[in-house]
Amino acid sequence: MPHLNLWAHDLPGNSVIWTRQWIQASNTLSMTTTNADRTKYIKRDYGSFVGKTIKEIRPLTKQECENMAWEYDYEDYAVVVIFTDGSGFIPFSDEEGNGAGFLAETVVK
Repeated sequence: MPHLNLWAHDLPGNSVIWTRQWIQASNTLSMTTTNADRTKYIKRDYGSFVGKTIKEIRPLTKQECENMAWEYDYEDYAVVVIFTDGSGFIPFSDEEGNGAGFLAETVVK
């Protein structure tokens, strides 16, 4: 099993938290942004996923949950998605990583 030693929020310039802070700083009246802004942020923060192949999806280990300051017994859906190049992601419930998030399946026609 690959050991997770670098979390997404540790990567410079590739942080959803950084995006949220930038939006707040540049738009103090509300959190609303234009579709063009959202597209730019999504491409910057998630564009590296395009074209990758998923190698594995597995639950986080107890140690990995503890590293995230999550309570293992309450994070039933804490998963990591690992790509064939060794990179991956962990879905968060919010931009601060306050718990595990969910993935929703969809069909694009």
